[in-house]
Amino acid sequence: AEPRRAVEAAEDLDAELLRSWSLPVESDGDKYSRGTVLVIGGSAMTPGAVLLAGCAALRMGAGRLQIATVRDIAIPVGVALPEAMVLPFDTVPDDRVRESIGMADAVVVGPGLVGDDVAAIVDIVLRDVRTQSTVVLDAAAIMVFGQLNPVLVDRTRSRNVVSV
Repeated sequence: AEPRRAVEAAEDLDAELLRSWSLPVESDGDKYSRGTVLVIGGSAMTPGAVLLAGCAALRMGAGRLQIATVRDIAIPVGVALPEAMVLPFDTVPDDRVRESIGMADAVVVGPGLVGDDVAAIVDIVLRDVRTQSTVVLDAAAIMVFGQLNPVLVDRTRSRNVVSV
């Protein structure tokens, strides 16, 4: 097993810290100016995880919500959260999802993901995300952190948020 690497400049995320971050609301802004959040996760066993993450993104002020999830649950997720664009994929994100990763202001990866492809999915996110975008590693993404490409982790280190 690989030795665990120390997390640099980690900061506890609590209610006080969240209150200190202002929401990106402009009086003359629209959904585009409030940003796009892409949530990548879910499985047939845990479809609610992407719904909860998506609802949280909207409550925090996201202007647009996209959910990339496994094909088996894409339609029920879309019905349950009609304000979201739902992008189905089979085992790893396809070109359409990868394009959305590259355009999102924030990418949440991991809620409800299961299976052997989780590390490959997180690697894709770290490879394709824009340099100014935030990456939230949640649930399954945290469990595979030690398996990730260290170069990609270092490239996004200052923008990664680990949700525990």
